[in-house]
Amino acid sequence: MIRLYFDQTFEVGARLRLPKEELHYFRGVRRGQAEATLFNRQNQIAFGRVDEDFFVIDRVEEATSPRYPLTLALGMPEASILPLVMRSISELGVKELILFEAERSQNAKARMKNLARLEKIAIESARQCGRGAPLEISTSTWTDLLKKFADFERKIFFDEAMADKSALTSTTKNSKNILLMVGPEGGWTEKERMAVRKNDFEWVHFETPILRVETAVVVAAFFGIQKFASCNSK
Repeated sequence: MIRLYFDQTFEVGARLRLPKEELHYFRGVRRGQAEATLFNRQNQIAFGRVDEDFFVIDRVEEATSPRYPLTLALGMPEASILPLVMRSISELGVKELILFEAERSQNAKARMKNLARLEKIAIESARQCGRGAPLEISTSTWTDLLKKFADFERKIFFDEAMADKSALTSTTKNSKNILLMVGPEGGWTEKERMAVRKNDFEWVHFETPILRVETAVVVAAFFGIQKFASCNSK
């Protein structure tokens, strides 16, 4: 089954002109040799047929693949590892990725402007892993990030070097939304640590060697999934 992306709400009987890049994928990459479905950002799957440049919808269903209410905020890493990071958390079902300029991010502003390329990676990742909707991607400043999530139900800060054990916190309350915050390659600065202490974050430190960013985001995402599952099953 070939999965094609179309960012529009699906309705039975609709005849949608497919985007050029999806037609190229269907005909050029996959040679049109299989049945096709459509997926979108509304977590819908449309079943039907490709008719010339159009997709005719016969049936619409809600996607059943997991998508957890997890927002992962990541200090902008090196460009070379971003595709791997995005594919990994997309497969794990993270809902949203927010990239921000941490104090130790290198040349972050230039990379944060290239969202179009990252959107394509998110769509392709969703296509390959069978996810219902692509990973949501946005950028933010550090200040705006803290303000935006000030009232979030649950905020978890992952620190590679926790010296102050008294800062470790935990909660068992139900959580409809969870923010996971991971630093860049160089780690957090004391200024950033002071800022999150003032914003009611749960502080998590794993007794491991220092993790690479591409490892840390996977660990953080899985930690968030487990926390969501355990709290909301009670």
